[in-house]
Amino acid sequence: MSRIHVLAIGNALVDIIIPIDDKFIINNDIIKGGMTLIENQQDLFNHKKAIISSGGSAANTIAALANFGSKTSFIGKIAEDSLGHLFSNDLQKEGVSYNTPPLLEKIDTGRSIIFITPDGERSMNTYLGASAQLNPKDIPVNQIENAQVTYLEGYLFDLYHGKEIIFLTAQTAHQHENIIAMSLSDTLCIQRSRKDFLHLIRNNIVDILFANEKEIMSLYKVHSIESALQAIRQDSHNIVCITRAEKGAIIIQKQKIINIPPFSCINSILDSTGAGDLYTAGFLYGYTHNFPLELSAKLGAFAGSLVIQQIGSRLKYSLRDAAIQKGLIESH
Repeated sequence: MSRIHVLAIGNALVDIIIPIDDKFIINNDIIKGGMTLIENQQDLFNHKKAIISSGGSAANTIAALANFGSKTSFIGKIAEDSLGHLFSNDLQKEGVSYNTPPLLEKIDTGRSIIFITPDGERSMNTYLGASAQLNPKDIPVNQIENAQVTYLEGYLFDLYHGKEIIFLTAQTAHQHENIIAMSLSDTLCIQRSRKDFLHLIRNNIVDILFANEKEIMSLYKVHSIESALQAIRQDSHNIVCITRAEKGAIIIQKQKIINIPPFSCINSILDSTGAGDLYTAGFLYGYTHNFPLELSAKLGAFAGSLVIQQIGSRLKYSLRDAAIQKGLIESH
């Protein structure tokens, strides 16, 4: 098996994106900006404004990495149904290797109902469906062995076998001197699994951590980014990437703090759904191609700035070409 740049493991979901107003959020007790798990699927396919698009946090990242030109693979569980076929076909069109066997039981492919308010903020109500059935038997060890980086979404902790998958994957990767990257995913996810996240960080199980400003403060139950930075520097000597929206980003490596300015090419924010996922893709593209951390972070900021200017988390044009045009990477 040939070496790949990044393997991602996460929830295989299809997004049902619905533009609404803030009044709808309030009237329906929706947690704005968060990801709420729902036990029963809500069928909104026929909503007159619904946009159906492949999603899933780690899947968005790996699709964008393939768009950059990286060699990639994804592991996540779908059902043998129309949404599962959509998800699988979209990944393969991007050039991502995806071979996880579909679930044959009477459980549908997972979906995330994403309400988008006029300010571009996304509020997710997620039915995990078949994705929750992912188990260690679905994880080919040889893929982890051959991946320079294995990227895990924090939402995996919500799966029945999630913790086992995370620890077995990290153990295998480190045995072969490969890298484990992980996202904190969401403040509600952090509330559900705070002790597990802290264990991974404090025991150097995560080599590269991705979070936004709210998430890193939520992890440490503090109210300022300065307090969060102090705490994470005590806990981790590895790479930490913290995005701060219009304030740019902060990269920490071996206690050193690097401030990254925001990318200035944003015209309007339509949908923030994939911003963190695309940031992660840009950073990991740079990291796996031995770029300096500052350039990797700029690539992340660039990719994130593009996706928030459209509805949906999958770009329909070449990220690589766009980065070349901006002078961020060379064309060879």
